[in-house]
Amino acid sequence: MPLHDFTHVGIGATSSDNGLLVTLNFGRRPSPAALPTSTAQVEAAVTALRAEKNLPPVPVDRIYRAAAQAGAAAYAGGADREDVDQAVGEAMQREVNRLQSSRAGGCMLAIELLELAQLREIKALTRPELRLIGIGARLRSDERGKRLSTVFIVEGAPCQ
Repeated sequence: MPLHDFTHVGIGATSSDNGLLVTLNFGRRPSPAALPTSTAQVEAAVTALRAEKNLPPVPVDRIYRAAAQAGAAAYAGGADREDVDQAVGEAMQREVNRLQSSRAGGCMLAIELLELAQLREIKALTRPELRLIGIGARLRSDERGKRLSTVFIVEGAPCQ
């Protein structure tokens, strides 16, 4: 991120045996108006990101989508990574059984989105070999503010 994008800086200084030690921490508060609020917004942003890189849209798989949505609900509810994994696995198994289908399997990524620009940091979304995707999202609000708890299941590309 270019320096001009930052809106806040934290500065810490202390004396050490080697002299003065200074730390600068740069940050930025995204506009609350930029907060994504739905799975559809995230899916559209992924499609736009791929088009920007001259990549075809990746099909959204309904089994992966259902599993990702279960994971996002758990994540938004404060579940830890192990519980999110369990929610995804259970939902995936239910959908595979219900549809009498199977999936090759993929990897799962969980991220709290404050703005859609964060999707650029997820390398798996712009890999040419990405075959299928499932995206789930649930808005979360607590003492830290609002954010979109998002889970991606990707097939065909490494997670990172």
